[in-house]
Amino acid sequence: MADTETLGFVAEWYDPQPQITRRFLIKLFVQAECLEIVDLKSKKLFLRRSPLPAGVAVSEFVIGGKVLLYARLMHIVDFADAFTRRKLAPLTSKTVVVVSPDGYSQVGKVLQKFLEGGLHVNKMQSVLLSEVESMELVELVGGGHPAAQLTQLFSSGPSVAVELTGEGASGKATDIIPAIRKQLGGQGVEALVWHGECLDDFFFGGSRFFKSTARLSDCTCAVIRPHAVKSGDFAMILDEIQGAGFGITAMQMFELGPTAAKEFLEVYDGVLPNFNEVVQQLCTGPCVALEVVNRGDSGVVQAFREFLGPWDVEMAKELKPKTIRAKYGVSRALNGIHCTDLPEDGVSESAYFFDLLQNS
Repeated sequence: MADTETLGFVAEWYDPQPQITRRFLIKLFVQAECLEIVDLKSKKLFLRRSPLPAGVAVSEFVIGGKVLLYARLMHIVDFADAFTRRKLAPLTSKTVVVVSPDGYSQVGKVLQKFLEGGLHVNKMQSVLLSEVESMELVELVGGGHPAAQLTQLFSSGPSVAVELTGEGASGKATDIIPAIRKQLGGQGVEALVWHGECLDDFFFGGSRFFKSTARLSDCTCAVIRPHAVKSGDFAMILDEIQGAGFGITAMQMFELGPTAAKEFLEVYDGVLPNFNEVVQQLCTGPCVALEVVNRGDSGVVQAFREFLGPWDVEMAKELKPKTIRAKYGVSRALNGIHCTDLPEDGVSESAYFFDLLQNS
């Protein structure tokens, strides 16, 4: 976005007092990093021109995005004018790639390469493909490889379907994939990541329900917070988790509303001093839920907590500066990643995402 631009968006905010959804015009002054908000029904000024709140970036104003503006969670639903639509619509181009089982252990590195190439991850889900589903997928991505071998590869373990967005998304993905394969050792049938036509409908069209990769036993739950997803740090967090020897047995991108976020975190009500702020922050965009296991299948909750570091970011930076929260956390509410606190809650927290929400 050029510094001289003024962009317009239509946004919705659920007002809890009268329990109605209000619609607003948001004028975004890019160079000054300021905004102005007008109530579309009354045509009255709702917020006079003010600086963007700390931690909110211009890049967060995208269709479908959620932005926390002065304690109000605004959902961006449309462009407000032809100029903004013409300028930003090309950035919403989408394409889908799939990380095959041979690339699963390096999925963080794979995603990081797409992010570095100017693309964004819009959806992500680990899946277990049956032999029949693998055969159908091979028809979409095969491209001269032996079909039987490729079918065997895709049905041998978990894959990760990823929807990427950005200007010229399909072309960029096609250009980036060879570099990923070269750097990470993909060759022949074991090529790590695949691209093809109609993958969006295959994985995210809603007509298929793939077998979950979650095992829901001897596990802990982790949730990479929306701020780390928006910044792109989530790819490096995934890579560090896998590099430390933890297994990620399930992963999926979710968007939580206030009810779901509060329900998931209810066991921490009264434990976290900033509980309401944490709940609110979890609703500000997509998060990435993980089911994590240990190499020895025991003590994973405690081991993973120690690996992430103290939930208080300032304490983490002071006492354990090499931990995930010290490196990727911003504040207590924006500490990079949530993890299960008590050993007995590991399965139930994982099941909330990979049973209840995944099957809803």
